[in-house]
Amino acid sequence: MKTLAAIWVVVGFPALAAVGQSAYEAPTTLSAREILRAQVWRGAAHEVRDAVPTGRGVNHFTLATRYGSFAADGNALLLMRVQEVYALAELEEVSSTREFGEAMKRAGAGQLKVVGNTLKDPVGTVAGVPKGVANLFKGLGKTVSESTQGRQRTAYEDNALKELAGVSKIKRQLAVKLGVNPYSSNPLLQKKLDEVATAMAAGGGAVSLAMMATPAAVSTGLSVASLGQNTRSALAESKPDELYRINLEKLSAMGVEPTVAKAFLNTETLSPWHQSLIVQALGAMPGVAGKTGFLRGVMETTETEADALFAVTTTLLISQVHLREHALTRIAEIDGYPVGVARDGTVVLALCWDYAQWTPAAERLARHLQEFGEKTFEQPKVLVAISGVASPKVHEELAARQIELADRLAPGPLK
Repeated sequence: MKTLAAIWVVVGFPALAAVGQSAYEAPTTLSAREILRAQVWRGAAHEVRDAVPTGRGVNHFTLATRYGSFAADGNALLLMRVQEVYALAELEEVSSTREFGEAMKRAGAGQLKVVGNTLKDPVGTVAGVPKGVANLFKGLGKTVSESTQGRQRTAYEDNALKELAGVSKIKRQLAVKLGVNPYSSNPLLQKKLDEVATAMAAGGGAVSLAMMATPAAVSTGLSVASLGQNTRSALAESKPDELYRINLEKLSAMGVEPTVAKAFLNTETLSPWHQSLIVQALGAMPGVAGKTGFLRGVMETTETEADALFAVTTTLLISQVHLREHALTRIAEIDGYPVGVARDGTVVLALCWDYAQWTPAAERLARHLQEFGEKTFEQPKVLVAISGVASPKVHEELAARQIELADRLAPGPLK
């Protein structure tokens, strides 16, 4: 395949040649009404504001609800937040009952009083600004400190008192029943889950899971409702310490360096839920090399819940490509991105990417993917597989370079 070295445009320099090349695309604003499925765009308790700025591969949504405004950076986080709105509505319904009030009185008078006093008021807006896919896996080659050897509580977990009192286990069961992540960073959801779980722990059966309806899942994406039964059971029944042990054993069996495996499972911004999904996806690719470097990249670039979801979705996409079309031999790095090297001579870039546009960075990456393929295989092919959609310009430019594009592999909220 012909190299693009002669036609690559560096920012600030004129084009030397053209292969389907024209002006780059600037960040734009999409319409929620036009791009989202109806049930995601608006429902009885929520509406997504129409203006959706997009840039660096990320759609930035604002969710207006009866509980206030929620920022949702990325398609995956939007789906989670919408599901959480209806979980909150169901929890509110239960907390308005006489049985709930009586159970909370018992909690206040009994051994759960201290637990009840630890419930914190939520903040007004749930936010989280991701780095975006342009920096998703920067720093794959960085070393990991030995100081992360022991198990450390992540930012998403309950304190030891709630776990000891049995509130945390009930809370996990409750979250899974409602189709939400028990380790969500949504403070409104966490507060209400805490309250209802405390009432259930103290209520002697007066308040139970049977009282709650399961909200309809808004997606078949990354909501808890969409997970397999075994995964849901593990999330509900296993303490974070138990998930840590299980995931550490799995990573060890994959050949991941012990220091990196422990550091990954101690990454504060990756909840046990995120960690378990990433480990599960990597485990579906036995014999594929490069997992240690891949996990280094995840650790170095995950600062928010949105970043964590980007990492989860990207890992699932890589696993999906491996299992369905192009069996991989290893995961490498190009320009800070994880790239799969397949047995059939295909170089695979699989990413969580909400909306892809043609930019100098995209052109540079396309060139480097082809150059990597030429160094690796005699007759290389290049596949770019993304979760969301690509602009017509991206389709045109990649086709001109004989790069295959597969989009909408995990469309989530999109029509």
